[in-house]
Amino acid sequence: MNRLRPTEQNAIGYNILIAAIFILSLWVAKHPYLGIVHDARYYLLQTLHALEPTRWNEDLFFRYGSQDSFSIFSSVYKWPVGAIGIAAANLLAIVIGDGLWLASLGLLVCSILNRPTERLAAACGVIALNTGYGGLDTLHYAEPFITPRLFAEAAVMCGFAAASRGRYVLLSMLSLLAAAIHPLSALPGIGIITFDSLRRDRRTW
Repeated sequence: MNRLRPTEQNAIGYNILIAAIFILSLWVAKHPYLGIVHDARYYLLQTLHALEPTRWNEDLFFRYGSQDSFSIFSSVYKWPVGAIGIAAANLLAIVIGDGLWLASLGLLVCSILNRPTERLAAACGVIALNTGYGGLDTLHYAEPFITPRLFAEAAVMCGFAAASRGRYVLLSMLSLLAAAIHPLSALPGIGIITFDSLRRDRRTW
């Protein structure tokens, strides 16, 4: 087996570092910190309700049940909110969410593409292109504020990477995790992964 010389190893490490800095800079430029805006307000309210159920029970948003019953997000998010406060917890959550999303994107492009230049171009394209979808681009992937969709998308991308490598047990676990975080965001990804798995191996039928 051929071993890389120290100079070649240093060159590869340097290139990886430059690519990582470039991707991170592009991400920060496209995803400025906006605070608690858009749907982040609704999920924060649901988190506050999880912390103090009796205080919000009579609010119409909760009186007859809410979408929060379909997600584990508030049950987890309430712990940092209760421990360090709303503003700090929101910032912490967006840093963790963005980190997981970027890591999942990197894992996905490395799983389906072979050349480093292709991987870099694909990752930059995903970040730089218009992220809007739905009517009037109401929703966006990789949203720059905290909702469970950010984490569900990361789990689905990891699921795609696992499927491309034939790791179906890990794929099933990631699909269940994505569905537990945000079922609607997870459903299209799970459907595509399932169809692709059936296409690859007819025995699955």
